[in-house]
Amino acid sequence: MDKRYNSPGRRAIVAGLMAATLLSNVSGVAKYAYAETPTTAQIKTTNVDLAKLKLQKLNLNMNDYEVVHKDPTTQINTFDSSAYFSQPGNGWAPTSIIQFSSQIDKSKDHIVIDNPVEILFKNTGYYFGRQTNVRMKVNRVYYDAIDYSGTSYASTSTRERRMSKPGDEVMFAELDNAAGENGVVQFTNYNFYTGEPNAAPYVHPVQGSKQNTLNSWYTMRADVTYTIEYADGTQADMKLVVPVGDLDVISYVNKAKGDGAGQNEMFELPNADSQASKIIFNRNFAARLTRPSDNNGTMVINPPANSIGGNSLDWMYNTTGATIRSRSNSLTFTSGSADASGTDFGVYVEHPAVDPVKKVDKTRIASYQDGKLVYTIQSTIPKVGTDVIDDIDEFSIDDLLDNRLKNVTVKGVYVTDSEDADPSTADWRKLPPNKYTIDTTGQKLKVNIDKSQLGHKQVKVIFETDTLATDLSADTSIINNQATVHTDDVPSKSNVTRTQPTYKFDHEFVAEDGSQLPGDVTTLTPGTTEDITPGTTVTPNLFTVPDASKPDTSYKGYDASKVQVKDDTKNGVWSFKSWDKANETLDHKNGHFIGTWAFTPNAYAQTYKYVMSDGSAVPAEVNATLPARVGDLVDGTNVTAANPLAPAAENVMQPTDKGYDANKTQVKLPHGYADFVGWDIPAATINRADVLHTGTWEYHENLWGKSHEFKSNTDKPLPAGITAITPATVNDQYHDGDTINADSFQIPAENVVPSTNPLYDASKVQYLDEHGVWTADDAWDKSNVVVDHADTHFVRGWTYQANSYAKNHKFESVDGTPLPTELTAITPASSNGYEDGTVLNADAFEVPAANKVDASDKLYQEGKTQFRSNDGMGVWTAEPAWDKHDVTVDHGDVTFTLKWSYSEYKFGKQHKFVAEDGSELPQGIKDITPASVENQYKPNEVITADGFEVPADKKPADGTEYADASKKQFVDTERDGVWEFIGWDKDNITVDHSDDNLFTGTWRFSPYHHKQTHEFVSGTEGKQLPEKILNMTPGEVGGLVTGNTATPSTFTVADRDKTPATNREYQEGKIQVADGAGSWTFKSWDKDSETVNKNDVHFTGTWEYNEPSFGKTHKYVSETEGMELPKVVNDTLPGNVTDAYKRGEVVNGDTIPNEVTDEDNDGVWTTTGWKTKDVTIENSDPDFVAGWTFKANPHKATYEFVSGTPGKELPKPIVDMTPTDPSEYTKGTEVPAKSEFEKTVKDEDNDGTWTFKSYDHDKQTVEKSDIKFVGTWEFTPNTYPVGYEFKSTDPKRELPKVVKDKLPKDDKTYITKTPVDAQKIPNDPVYDPELDIDWTFNKWDSPKKTIEREGIKFTGEWTPKQREYKVTYKFTSGTPGKELPKEVTELLPKDDKTYVTGSKVKSNKPSKTEVKVDGGTWKFKEFPPELTIDKKDGEFAGEWVFEADPAPTPEPQKPAAKPVPKTGDATTTAPVVGGIAAIMTSILAFFGIKRKSDD
Repeated sequence: MDKRYNSPGRRAIVAGLMAATLLSNVSGVAKYAYAETPTTAQIKTTNVDLAKLKLQKLNLNMNDYEVVHKDPTTQINTFDSSAYFSQPGNGWAPTSIIQFSSQIDKSKDHIVIDNPVEILFKNTGYYFGRQTNVRMKVNRVYYDAIDYSGTSYASTSTRERRMSKPGDEVMFAELDNAAGENGVVQFTNYNFYTGEPNAAPYVHPVQGSKQNTLNSWYTMRADVTYTIEYADGTQADMKLVVPVGDLDVISYVNKAKGDGAGQNEMFELPNADSQASKIIFNRNFAARLTRPSDNNGTMVINPPANSIGGNSLDWMYNTTGATIRSRSNSLTFTSGSADASGTDFGVYVEHPAVDPVKKVDKTRIASYQDGKLVYTIQSTIPKVGTDVIDDIDEFSIDDLLDNRLKNVTVKGVYVTDSEDADPSTADWRKLPPNKYTIDTTGQKLKVNIDKSQLGHKQVKVIFETDTLATDLSADTSIINNQATVHTDDVPSKSNVTRTQPTYKFDHEFVAEDGSQLPGDVTTLTPGTTEDITPGTTVTPNLFTVPDASKPDTSYKGYDASKVQVKDDTKNGVWSFKSWDKANETLDHKNGHFIGTWAFTPNAYAQTYKYVMSDGSAVPAEVNATLPARVGDLVDGTNVTAANPLAPAAENVMQPTDKGYDANKTQVKLPHGYADFVGWDIPAATINRADVLHTGTWEYHENLWGKSHEFKSNTDKPLPAGITAITPATVNDQYHDGDTINADSFQIPAENVVPSTNPLYDASKVQYLDEHGVWTADDAWDKSNVVVDHADTHFVRGWTYQANSYAKNHKFESVDGTPLPTELTAITPASSNGYEDGTVLNADAFEVPAANKVDASDKLYQEGKTQFRSNDGMGVWTAEPAWDKHDVTVDHGDVTFTLKWSYSEYKFGKQHKFVAEDGSELPQGIKDITPASVENQYKPNEVITADGFEVPADKKPADGTEYADASKKQFVDTERDGVWEFIGWDKDNITVDHSDDNLFTGTWRFSPYHHKQTHEFVSGTEGKQLPEKILNMTPGEVGGLVTGNTATPSTFTVADRDKTPATNREYQEGKIQVADGAGSWTFKSWDKDSETVNKNDVHFTGTWEYNEPSFGKTHKYVSETEGMELPKVVNDTLPGNVTDAYKRGEVVNGDTIPNEVTDEDNDGVWTTTGWKTKDVTIENSDPDFVAGWTFKANPHKATYEFVSGTPGKELPKPIVDMTPTDPSEYTKGTEVPAKSEFEKTVKDEDNDGTWTFKSYDHDKQTVEKSDIKFVGTWEFTPNTYPVGYEFKSTDPKRELPKVVKDKLPKDDKTYITKTPVDAQKIPNDPVYDPELDIDWTFNKWDSPKKTIEREGIKFTGEWTPKQREYKVTYKFTSGTPGKELPKEVTELLPKDDKTYVTGSKVKSNKPSKTEVKVDGGTWKFKEFPPELTIDKKDGEFAGEWVFEADPAPTPEPQKPAAKPVPKTGDATTTAPVVGGIAAIMTSILAFFGIKRKSDD
């Protein structure tokens, strides 16, 4: 593209570099890749419009790159173009430029620079879940001087001219942010923005611009390699698509001197066949192409012959361009410029608009049973010419299946023309089998869609797989599956589907003793729980025993704290002991919990109790002999009743005790004794119930009597009459423990004391004697006596008393009115014991303090006995003396009487008027005060104040100030106001023994109010006061009252009306007002003050007029709200002018600047000049005012997110959250950092979480430049646990606790990719004494495992080996003194087998059970039939008993015996042996026993 000769409106991109990426395999997902062997590049001419390809751009951000390498000759300059050029506003005008140039030896015509620069652009895009970078390496730059000889530029472009600019550089690339080129690198020899004359329509140099490059003096060729990488530094599996376009610039020299004189724009692709898979040309292609086959493998594109250039996209990409698809993620090419041109290269990825979508019908599946999974893969079919660069040769859907997915069956392939993300079922059409092919070889599925179907919008494949329990149980990791859709050799990855194999756990109940559990227990077994994630630790499910199955306290084994079930069949209780384990981690197997139950049979007791033959309670002394209870007896046990125990020593009957019988079992009791009769059940057999023996005792009791006695309590003996009525004695009638009392007696009638007798006492037992009365004690000396092994004696005393009389007192009222109880209560008490002849007087009494009448009391009478009633209503006064005195007793009682009279309290009330302010009330108010009241009110009576009335002539007239007919008001002409009655100080008074009941009424005085007025008058004859002075007249002042001193009000002259100090008539300290050409001066008020005296007050102020002279003033004002003018502006303000002008003269303000720079406030102040011009002097100095407006310099706030974790780059989702701020700020503005974003972000790729820590500033204040907030994120990796489990190699053997206790623990957690070594386990066997097994650790399932986004578990295997034992046999002699002979011991059985604990071994019998020896026969008594091995060798012991032969019967004399042959004499031994044998055979035959052939 020629930038010198192209029109200003054209600046097209020459070439764009686009990359279509292949997803690398997601961690944990099955990997599947295509092998590719480089072949000849396919070069095609098609109808595809290359200008309309829509590929995604990787942003080469000029603000985010790293210089990996830079040659010393290379210069990298960054320009803020706004400081150099004004911007025309089109799409090719940048604001920032990064220029790559070379400092070369300008004396040379041909220069080569190797590896001038290598740049890594960061965060260029986020594809397939990973951040990408782009590495740009310029391998070599070629500079060739342009030979302008023979052209119009010959004199201006010589070597000497070049060398005259030793500091200038030659460009080879640039990166700018122009809208049409943003994010692309231009390889060019020409700085388009340096202000050469032909560029003037684009940019206009301003003062201070710099041209520092040698433009159009060298052509340039750059050999470049672009590589797309993942941000973690790994090479990306991507394929680049390179649209090469706009190769249309013919060198100026070629045009002037002929083709070949200079270099045109050009593009080279070396090793085209190995670098490119496809090269596509549009049918309108008109440039010059050199094919690889014709140029040693290098493809070259040159401009069309005689090209004059073009601006349309069709021209650039179809007529002068091509599109190349590379074979890898890297592409090396050469871009060459003409005398002034360049080629843009951007980086793109061919990424599908919508990724394939994969679904699975189950996200969880049982690992312990065979099952099925149904997968659906849905993909968009790319559009040729839009999404892909050429017709699609092959379109396939591929799925590399997990090894646990078996027997793939495609259920259907469907297509649709709908573009919806989820088309309806009706939108899909099922393809017939001839429209696709299926390949399921190996562990994969590949569905190739026929090309005839690629015109549809979407395709869907549904397939089904089997899952086998054997596979899932062996590997319960998540089944991750991801599909890959291949468009030719360009892949796109689907999402990852995840299906988790699951476990279950169940339960089993067993009896501790191995017996059969009853149905009531087995039915409680908890159900199976399914859908458990592997690695989950589970606990047994709960179960509940129905109430009907629970035992009660009648069962021997009952325990309320345990889980129990009754078993009436076996007659006992089953108790749940425990599960075999508290929990189990489900890893590599289902869970199984075994719960153990123990049986407790019901046991019974032999018990005893006693009863008395008469049904009475059994005495404790007898119960003490009860035999002890015998427990834990089972059914069938025979029991016999025991004899009673011996009684305690104190309860043993002695021969001297009544009823003693040595032949009986007896117990001595407190009140008798008991004889044992016998047991009701002497013997019994236990049969599902306790046996109760009941013993019967017979009780014998002792009886007792009572006697009575009367005695005198004085020296005087009892009369015979009293002794005669003593109650009689009773013998042998009462039991021990009986409660008895003395018997009653009767006073003879003639001795009954009459009630008239002074000594008579109805409450006493009395006996009338000749000279007095005998009174018995109130009771006998004892009562309610409990008989206790003895007779009882009752005694009662009598007291003698002679006859006597009483003295009594009585209070009465004078008029018969009942006296109050509180008064009668102090009546002196009566007294007795006065005999005839005694002289008596009334007793004294005391008035209580609360009832005494004080001398201050209204009813007090001096010298009198007075009593104030409790109700406080009056006073009782006693007469001076009792009714009698000095009375002599004469056969009767004496009564004294005292009379009392009553007086009632009565009280009065008073009224008083006072002034609220404490002043003296006028006499007229005092005169209407209500009168006092005397002796009218009783105590506790509620009284109120009396009313009063104000005279009519003293009431305020209607309409006057304060007049209110509803109130009591009194006009006070003397004080010039009105009194108003406020009210009494109290609503009422309760009279309380006082005349001091005062009601105080309060009056409030309100003075009449008067006003103060003002008036201004002119003191200059013929001169009227101006309106503005009249408007300054002080206003009316109200609220004045008689006696106030009034002074004239102040007034204020507005600043605008004041006579300025510069006026010649100005008088310092005077009040002056400018008026036209003159000035008014205030002289004085007519008086300084006036005292108010029942009337209003008026003040008159006088002004005098004076003629002034004139000047002019200058003033600056800020028209920017909130800002004051700075000194730098105020310093330009002209001074004021005084007394310089006459009326009628025309005046202007002095000259001022239009603009002032304010460095302190970071802006510029501007003014349009004085607001008024050409002012004619009239009556005042003209004021010239200039307004200034401030414009602050604008600044921006930008944001950047950075990683605070070394080695970790921020993922795209976080980078994309970086806040932006479109606002502009000025100096002094406080800008808070934006924080409206998620503060924690999960990073699935790196398996962790990013947490926003903080900005470098919470807020910043703008000074004189842009501000930037840098936010730091920190990465926290996810961590996972390491667990351990043991399992038995014998599925029938559960690991014992002693082995489980060896299980390692790891309290640490680890991040993904961390290798972990299994902990060591000693190889020494572990002994399980309960099952008698040695356990040996074999190995872990893996010695080392790596954390992969989930916790890991090491499974260790233990092998059990049952301990083995031998069984031996032993013979013993059961006959004392007899040793077993050899013939017997040789019969001892042998057992070469081995046995384990629990084995039941049956004994082997000896081959013979009887052995005949001299003198008798040994007979075998049998071994035990079997024994059970229990952790040691077994032994069978069998006993032999010797039975001697019977004594021989005498026989006839036999011939003499022959000589006994000697040992070893064969000739004699055989006959002897044979003879014995013959004899034995005869004996056996005699007993009917046939001899066996082998005996």
